[in-house]
Amino acid sequence: MANIKDPFNKRKEESQASVDNAKKFYLAGGEYANDFAWIDQQELITYQEKLEVSFFIMKMPDLLVISKDTGSRLVEVKGGCKDHVKLKFEDLKGYRMWNKVCKVYIHIDRYNKPLIVSFDKIDALFKKNKDIYKTNFMPDNMKCYFKLPYKDIDENKTM
Repeated sequence: MANIKDPFNKRKEESQASVDNAKKFYLAGGEYANDFAWIDQQELITYQEKLEVSFFIMKMPDLLVISKDTGSRLVEVKGGCKDHVKLKFEDLKGYRMWNKVCKVYIHIDRYNKPLIVSFDKIDALFKKNKDIYKTNFMPDNMKCYFKLPYKDIDENKTM
């Protein structure tokens, strides 16, 4: 698993692999799944140009998933750690905005067995436990995140 000390391209490849795995998961279940997010091509866009991109666009979830049985939803794919997933505070703000447009789900790539939970559940857990969840800063961009334990998701899981 790549870490912050690895080159950007290696980290990007692993992130894309998680998205590709999620697409395969939904397609195998008979659902349509395709890219939705604006892809940050750091090697093609300057920092100044990136600042011009709307927050709403920057925080687009990764996938659009459509099912004839359950309709459409947006899916954000996250790579998980051993016992938790890291969620940035600014990402929560973006998911709240997109959740008003179309329901957002978080697909956590956890040892090839995904954990899928609605953003509404994630947001409720965060609001209930925000004073006790451990926080830290991403080493590459110093953006603040909190650690959401899988046990909290599993105990409160209802898609």
